[in-house]
Amino acid sequence: MYPVTTVNSLTGAGLDLSYSDTLIPAPIIDTSLTLPPLNGGTSGSGGFLQNVTGGLDLVGTVGSFVGGLLPGGSFDCIGASWNPDKAVKEHNKLKATFDSQFNAVSIIDKRSIDQANRMLIAYANSYIEQVTYQASGKPKDCTKRGIDKFVELNTSLMNQYVSAFKQKLQSTRVETRITSTQIHDNVGKYRGSINVPQLSYVKTLSASDSIPTKGMQQFNTPTISDTPDVYGPNPDQPKKKSFPWWLILLLLGLLKK
Repeated sequence: MYPVTTVNSLTGAGLDLSYSDTLIPAPIIDTSLTLPPLNGGTSGSGGFLQNVTGGLDLVGTVGSFVGGLLPGGSFDCIGASWNPDKAVKEHNKLKATFDSQFNAVSIIDKRSIDQANRMLIAYANSYIEQVTYQASGKPKDCTKRGIDKFVELNTSLMNQYVSAFKQKLQSTRVETRITSTQIHDNVGKYRGSINVPQLSYVKTLSASDSIPTKGMQQFNTPTISDTPDVYGPNPDQPKKKSFPWWLILLLLGLLKK
């Protein structure tokens, strides 16, 4: 049996067990000791997480990984019918198809104009549904960014096709001007019409005529309207003359006198 130590035995040993209301002083904290920041920082260690992960920027890596999993790289693109990434992929598919059709058009003389114009109409028909959808104003958020990107890319490519056809015709001494024809979307949910650029024959240059080198006017991107003019005003197309209603009013005023 071990001896039992009692209070009496402790006081008998000279220990003071009387109560004191004196507060026990708090332990002194060495403020010179600091923990390294979790990620990066200026402590010289590169950050606690970077030390643990061998210098890897964990937060940046996770953010990039999550962004790569999201369609269009954004949370609002989850479930969206269109996003910028899809726009680029779908445009590249169309470009591969119509680059082949463009190269198949043989530019020899003015008879080649009809073939070039048919190719331009076929190309416009391939993305008219997205143009009329954009013009409806219905796309929102990520879908709108995707549709806007898709229409922008295809409008730019259309400009390139028209410019290349015009230059090829000029090389055969055929002068053309740019007009337009209207096509209608009969398939998409949001129906509408758009104008497609066309090349119109002007004349065949003689041997003494110099081939024009003036740059071609670029078309504008689509604007939302009831009947969107996808390529904007055509500088080569003659302007329609308005009826002089002011003259009628003037004649009526003279008759009343």
